[in-house]
Amino acid sequence: MRKLLILLLALAAPGAPGVWGAEIEILDPRPIGFDRIAAGDCTLRLKGSITGAEAAQITRAIEEERLIPIRSTDLYINFPNGVPVGHALCLESGGGSLPGGIALARTLIENAIATVVEPGKDCLSACAVAFMAGTMGSSNSDGGSRIPYRVMDITARLGFHAPYVDFSPLMKPGKPLPPGVLDEAFRSALETTALIAETLQGQDLFAPTERFPRALLLAMLGTYGADRFSFVDTLDEAGLYDIKLTGLPGIGLDDGSWTRLCANLTGWAAGRRTSVWDPDLPSWAYQVIGPDGEPDPETPLPEMLLRQDWAEDAPEPDPAAFFRQVTSRHEHCTIYAHPGAGDDYSVYFRANGEQLQTAFRSADPWQTLPAATPFSALIGRTEMPAGTLRTLYPRDGSHADPATAPPLPPFAPGQLWAFYGPSEDESLPFDLIHLGADGRARLARSLPPDASERGAELPPVPYRLTEGALCLETGSPLCLTLENPGGREPVLRRSDRAGDVAALPVLYMRADLDIDLQ
Repeated sequence: MRKLLILLLALAAPGAPGVWGAEIEILDPRPIGFDRIAAGDCTLRLKGSITGAEAAQITRAIEEERLIPIRSTDLYINFPNGVPVGHALCLESGGGSLPGGIALARTLIENAIATVVEPGKDCLSACAVAFMAGTMGSSNSDGGSRIPYRVMDITARLGFHAPYVDFSPLMKPGKPLPPGVLDEAFRSALETTALIAETLQGQDLFAPTERFPRALLLAMLGTYGADRFSFVDTLDEAGLYDIKLTGLPGIGLDDGSWTRLCANLTGWAAGRRTSVWDPDLPSWAYQVIGPDGEPDPETPLPEMLLRQDWAEDAPEPDPAAFFRQVTSRHEHCTIYAHPGAGDDYSVYFRANGEQLQTAFRSADPWQTLPAATPFSALIGRTEMPAGTLRTLYPRDGSHADPATAPPLPPFAPGQLWAFYGPSEDESLPFDLIHLGADGRARLARSLPPDASERGAELPPVPYRLTEGALCLETGSPLCLTLENPGGREPVLRRSDRAGDVAALPVLYMRADLDIDLQ
């Protein structure tokens, strides 16, 4: 019975292209530069259903010298002193054996092989677990070092779900399942989950993030069913899980970009997820200091800012690489630029008042966008001008200078509005409005900014735009008009059927947010 359940667990991946094992093709026996891997290139390709034999195929290829191992002696994830080389495995699979995916993951880590999911390809279930084992590594007399290195295109599908057992082969008309099968299935699923944690959990010595973050493990375990997946489809998930992205548009940058980069990296380091309802700047009083300014003495400036290999002969950072420093009420970040082939920036950051020490992470321009941005809002775009998805803060100077803040635009589909609503007003049980492209508005009640959770979301309601007004078809229809859009304190003027009028100060809004919230 136990062997049969392991087999059922292995094959519980409907849609996988074949059950007899994935094909592994050697595209290039020589290691390639990680600048190419970051762009989505591979030296190996896996295609098909994962069975567990793939790990042995890779090991044999290395032993038989059909795959040349890496030769790098130093590991610099920003490549300031030359591009390291290695191998990368492109993955295309609907799933297969979860234990087999874990075995493949162990081989990828041991041999320092990065992972890639190419444009338009799927990597689901067991494949997604193996993907998270992608690794950049070095080899030296001390045994070398390892860091996670995973790359996916924004048009690809990367999906996780909990260990799943398909009982249909055991089902017979009019007969119950054999005794003990459910208990044994539950035990097998727990053992497989523990094996994932044992193989992939934890943080490598030189890595800025966990290999398989707890946030991802929780998302995976919370998604049960052969056809249900927790997809990586927002910038927030890619940032939390430390996944590099390809297929992105050109992203315009300004001072607001660096404030969001600081906020995003600090939040991801603390394991915080971002809700689509949240503003993209959780702190306030941001200040950006440029190359010609004086860095804040309260922000630590580590001596080895560009180093990830702590050897005594590692080079000191070039002072000319200093780019920006961001300070706020809650975060401090020091940003360094790189003219080389690696990630565009190195960022040292810390959160004030939290159990988070000064941390390091490499960064790219996409991490300057609001974390809640979905991949769908970026696909097909060639350019993303600075401020395209920016949350506007017109009411006070906590996030933007009201003298230079752009005026709020008229109501339009795709917008997210937040306002101060009287908490005791039971006739208005929401203070967040998202105007969907389908003519329906989603409503929610927020909580104070320092609250850890948000209030309940309400069912969507139809809305209509007429003569500058937004009318919501709630139980008691009400309309909102925007007053003083370019001033310091714009308000939404509320009126309802009973003739009641109230001023609702605008807290923030986001325009042109092309997001499918379902």
